[in-house]
Amino acid sequence: MVGTGNSCDFPAASGNRIEISTGVRIESLKIWFRGSGSTCVIAPGTYISGARLMLAESGTRIDIGAQCMIAQGVEIRTGDSHGIFDLATRERINPGKDFRIGSNVWLANGVLVGGERGLRW
Repeated sequence: MVGTGNSCDFPAASGNRIEISTGVRIESLKIWFRGSGSTCVIAPGTYISGARLMLAESGTRIDIGAQCMIAQGVEIRTGDSHGIFDLATRERINPGKDFRIGSNVWLANGVLVGGERGLRW
């Protein structure tokens, strides 16, 4: 069973998916999608006190492992929500990337983490 608190916001967005496993406890959580084809997965036994998960680019993914603790004010992003371009090639140099948090990880108050990185224990 998923336990949710008073402040959970999972806005509907086209072509995106949220998977919350059994035994997850959520006090406050906002999952924000920009674009489509993105996935957010929260594994069993995780506790979220207050966080924003921002899937800021289409086709990106946030995975939170089992038995994690996420404190208030934590923000996890898959991208910058804006492009940065190489002046010579005009290619984007900051595309969105997936983010994975392994099992048994604790993120303290106010932590900001972003794409193509991961945390593991």
